[in-house]
Amino acid sequence: MAMTSFSGGQDAFAPFWNPTRDVAHGTGKSGRDMHLDVMEFENTFEIRADLPGMSKNDIQVHVDNDVVTVSVEKEDKRGEDKEEQGVRYHRMERSSQFVRRTVRMPETANLDEIKAKYDNGVLQLNIPKKEEERPWQRINIQ
Repeated sequence: MAMTSFSGGQDAFAPFWNPTRDVAHGTGKSGRDMHLDVMEFENTFEIRADLPGMSKNDIQVHVDNDVVTVSVEKEDKRGEDKEEQGVRYHRMERSSQFVRRTVRMPETANLDEIKAKYDNGVLQLNIPKKEEERPWQRINIQ
């Protein structure tokens, strides 16, 4: 299977092995990493991100030119030394989280038609390929 290539003939997935990685801590209390899988199929690209414990309202997906950015910001409004539902918190290190990952997509990705789904802690982005630039096909051998 031939891979989609960027300009200059380099392998389309070379940037995936060294993506721009931007992990930041929301309030300095907590931080986490986001693990991604990036796959290419005959007609689509797919990005899967593990985001357990998040709600879909915490997740944002942005496209800027050829870069897809997934960011998560979850802020818990509870403060230290507060009582909530019969529990008194003396220290809260899990109350705020911010993480962001960016992936540069090849020119063959149709980023205007991205579809996003979040189910069971996994964000799935389906990115179709541009019709006129599907670079490979299966050849039957006789």
